[in-house]
Amino acid sequence: MDAFRYCHGAAQGAYTYWSTRASNRPDNKGLRLDYFICSQSLAEGVAPAPIDEHEQEVEAAVMVGGKSEADSSRNEGQEPCAPTKYKIGDCYCLPETTKSSDHCPVSLVLEER
Repeated sequence: MDAFRYCHGAAQGAYTYWSTRASNRPDNKGLRLDYFICSQSLAEGVAPAPIDEHEQEVEAAVMVGGKSEADSSRNEGQEPCAPTKYKIGDCYCLPETTKSSDHCPVSLVLEER
């Protein structure tokens, strides 16, 4: 999950890269190339359910583009996830801090539950 979209789903013009060759920064014509990719469980502040050895193999297959029927039923019949210590508090970019660069910093704030 994209943490910025999770926190600011309707935001527009929040870019992290502008082509300096095309002088796109003054007109804010850019791309959002820098992301914090987080799990749904971190966004919701819950710990993921335990993964057994077979499910780890399925996860690895999905990571390299494979597909398995087992991956769609991963959490069926499992107990609800236990609370984790942290959750996403905010995610933002700081374009005003680096006017002379083609990239800007991005930040992810984690909050204790």
